[in-house]
Amino acid sequence: MAGRLSYDDAMRFAAIRLKIQDPELKQGKVETSKAQTALGTLERPWGIEGGFAVVYKFRTRSGSFRALRCFRVPMSPDMQFRYERLGPYFHMHLPAITTDFTYHASGILVKEAGQPDTVYPIIEMDWIEGDTLSDKIDALCRQRDKAGLKTLSQQWLALITCLHKAGVAHGDLAGQNVMVRHDGRLVLIDYDGVYIPAFAQLNSIVLGQPDYQHPQSAQRKFNEHMDAFSALVIYVVLLALSLAPDLWNAYTRRGNRGEALDSNLLFKEDDFKEPQRSKLFRDLELRADPQVQRFILALKQACQQPIDQVRFPFHLIDPDYEKREALDRLNAAISTDDDELIGKSWHPLLENYQPARQQRERAKLAQQRVQALARFRTALQTGKLAQIANQYDPILNGSKNVTPDEREAVRLARIFLEAYREQKQDDEALLESSAALHKLALSVPIAFTQGQQRSIELAQKRRQLRHDVRAALKGREIEALAACYAELAYLSQFLADEERQCIELAQDFVMACATNDDARIIELYETIRQAAQFASLRFTQQQRERIELARRHNEALALLQTALKSQRARTIAEAYIPLLRSSKGLAAEEHSFLAQVSSFVQAYDCDDDEGISKAFNALLQPSCSYLLQFTDAEFERISRAEQRYSRLQAFQAALASQNLQQIVEIYQQFAPTLRTMQAFTQEQREIVRLAQNFRRGYAEDNDKLLLAAFEEIASSVYQSRLRFTAEEEQRISMAQQYAEQLRIFAKALKSNEAEQIINSYESLAVHLRCQLSPAETAMVASARDYLTNYQHFQRSLQGGNEREIRQAYKRISNHALLKLQPDEQTYVRRLQQVQTLEEMLHNGQQEKALQMARKLEVQDLRALQPLQSDLNRALRRYIRGHELEQVQVYIQAAGGRRSLVVGWRWPKDEQIRDGLLIYSAFDYPPLIRYTADIQAAQFHHAIRRAHEPFYRAEIDIGNHALLYVRVCAAIREFWGDLSEAQGPFAPPRERRILVSTGIEQIAQLASSASSLNSRRKII
Repeated sequence: MAGRLSYDDAMRFAAIRLKIQDPELKQGKVETSKAQTALGTLERPWGIEGGFAVVYKFRTRSGSFRALRCFRVPMSPDMQFRYERLGPYFHMHLPAITTDFTYHASGILVKEAGQPDTVYPIIEMDWIEGDTLSDKIDALCRQRDKAGLKTLSQQWLALITCLHKAGVAHGDLAGQNVMVRHDGRLVLIDYDGVYIPAFAQLNSIVLGQPDYQHPQSAQRKFNEHMDAFSALVIYVVLLALSLAPDLWNAYTRRGNRGEALDSNLLFKEDDFKEPQRSKLFRDLELRADPQVQRFILALKQACQQPIDQVRFPFHLIDPDYEKREALDRLNAAISTDDDELIGKSWHPLLENYQPARQQRERAKLAQQRVQALARFRTALQTGKLAQIANQYDPILNGSKNVTPDEREAVRLARIFLEAYREQKQDDEALLESSAALHKLALSVPIAFTQGQQRSIELAQKRRQLRHDVRAALKGREIEALAACYAELAYLSQFLADEERQCIELAQDFVMACATNDDARIIELYETIRQAAQFASLRFTQQQRERIELARRHNEALALLQTALKSQRARTIAEAYIPLLRSSKGLAAEEHSFLAQVSSFVQAYDCDDDEGISKAFNALLQPSCSYLLQFTDAEFERISRAEQRYSRLQAFQAALASQNLQQIVEIYQQFAPTLRTMQAFTQEQREIVRLAQNFRRGYAEDNDKLLLAAFEEIASSVYQSRLRFTAEEEQRISMAQQYAEQLRIFAKALKSNEAEQIINSYESLAVHLRCQLSPAETAMVASARDYLTNYQHFQRSLQGGNEREIRQAYKRISNHALLKLQPDEQTYVRRLQQVQTLEEMLHNGQQEKALQMARKLEVQDLRALQPLQSDLNRALRRYIRGHELEQVQVYIQAAGGRRSLVVGWRWPKDEQIRDGLLIYSAFDYPPLIRYTADIQAAQFHHAIRRAHEPFYRAEIDIGNHALLYVRVCAAIREFWGDLSEAQGPFAPPRERRILVSTGIEQIAQLASSASSLNSRRKII
């Protein structure tokens, strides 16, 4: 819930924040007050802050004041329910000591930091001008106004008396919750915890302030007695102060400005917990007069009593208070003329109380009525009419407590029972009273006995029957009159003879129609038509049609009898028209005979062999009492039909056997006949086709045809109509196995795997091998040839003879089934590369051969062994044709030291990876072929080619002023003897470096560089 500051903020903007639509409030404003603070004068909304709420003084648009009460703590969910009922009850019972108010569920919009905007309820009340009871007592005590305090105590006693008589408890009686108007009248405020009789089933939501409450206030029940202790506390304080006002200053703490700091009235919570040790109780007992001491003693006793036994001691004020109060309650009850309330209001104290003598007889009558009413209502609870009628006491005739429905129940019960017991069967009285009893708003519905219920049902039936008969007689309709026939026994006393005869005649006609008795229908129709008293009876259109149908039946029967005498089947069938099929003028066996004759003629006309045969045989049965004459043509057709039908039956028997061979054989035997018969259905034709296809494959021993027929049968809707023999199933299984072998073989052919092809071929049955195509046979032979050569190739690989390997590979290299393992492919590929390398050397393609050899050298060193000599010879020829380019050499001196400066450009061919510098102080170094030959030279340097195209270096040469220099290109030789290598990639001994002829130059100091003597020889 919102706090004081949040409500203050909302009240400042009441015109926007108030959700109450009353313009008096919407256009009003809250009153403000000013207070001095360290920061200066602070103006804030005028409000009184209590334990549960803040009450603001609000000026309306018209200038009047209202109190707006805003809750600071969460309130009970039923608070709106309570306040909506408190207002009317206060207005009726306690208008003098309460004020008008309105509860607004949507009162004011409050905004708080970090919280969503929320609309809280507000209670709008009359603003009471005056002081709180605490402030009034403080003022009177300061003035030592004993009379005023005495008057205040009397007013307090009157207030709690009003509460007691109204059955109301405030729940939080305290000095701050009672206002004293300027005219001295006391008014209660703060109604959150109020109890009224309508709240008997609710819970308490306010415990009250501890300085006014019993030590067991937490156990206080929510009822009309919960104010007894706090009311007594305030009354004792007012009585004591009216005798000794100085007690107020002795027990009241005050602030710097003299204001009372506490909200209590003399007593503290601890005084009630241990009254025997309380200093205040001792002071009060010393200063009080005997009357006040009695109330102080009552308060001390109340402190030690269980809280639910505490009552305000009205008897100390008036010994006859309880009697007068009881008499007041009795008089109030008598004024209502409510016997139950009068009975409850009678108290034993009034038995010998003289003022109550006149009311005693009325109370006694009320008690008798209450007892009689209890017996009557007990009977009502049974729902039994006899008990309800018998248990109603005439003493209740004048009782207001008997409801109109209860009195009506007694009246109706007596009417019903009288009608039920009478032999005259007063149906209307019985039904009207029972219906009225059902409509009464009784706590328990009326329960009729089985006999009573049966009488009600019979009465209802008789009433309905009388209604139906009167309506039928008035309408003169045959069907309606016939429906009344079954109830004639119940209605005999209500009908005249002519009416009874009319009903009986209608019933006979309806029965004749129901039994299809055509003769009786015509007879009754003529009777009705010719009798004057019945001539007005009305037939429905359907009945008229039935009469006409009966006449036509009779005419058709006459024609049929003539046809039967002719003994001709067609004549009889034509006379047996559909109209006669349901006629009861023919016996069952006659209908059967006529049906067979009609079937025969229909089958004859439709060329239905089966129908002709069956109908003819049925007509020949001994049970047939009629004779027929057939023509020669008819006899011939019958004979042919029987022959064709017998063949159809044989075929159908074969179908029923589900045996494929039998079906095919029978069909082949009778095919010409069956194909011309209508009874040979498309379904049967399909079954024959399926059986024929299968048996053809079976007879020809054709697996492909057999399986195709089998699969077609298996996927057909007629699968369940055909059953294979054990031999057929075995043959199907073999065909499936052979098909699987062929499938595997075909898959092997597609795989191009020679070994798979040979294995799948070997798995084929012998007769299947003979069925292979020439191409398939050639494929098998090719696979065999390939496997033989491949196995020879593998043995060559194991032997390591490259010549044999090459020859073996040559035999399989162009084979369509060639598939090598990865290591075999690698080996073959390198053999091919070596062969290509050999061809290059033979054709003089030295540079390409050397480049390829370098790559192959990295992959497989052993592959180059056969070409080692040829490669090295090509290498020597190659190095002689390549020298370093743009060679420069000279000596420079710097810092007392001399350096040989050497520079050149590397050849474009990147196979030249090394350079060699040789110099001497005496003469040109000799020509060399290998790096091993330079060991005797005085000075030499080997240089490895880097990524830069140029090379330059400075070499310390001591004090030499002239040097003879030879600069050569160098290249590494291919491996020599490979016999020491372990495995194809293990290196043998150290390789040599081949050296070019080189370039000779003389290096002198830079100052004499122009006289350099340079020469170049190429060998």
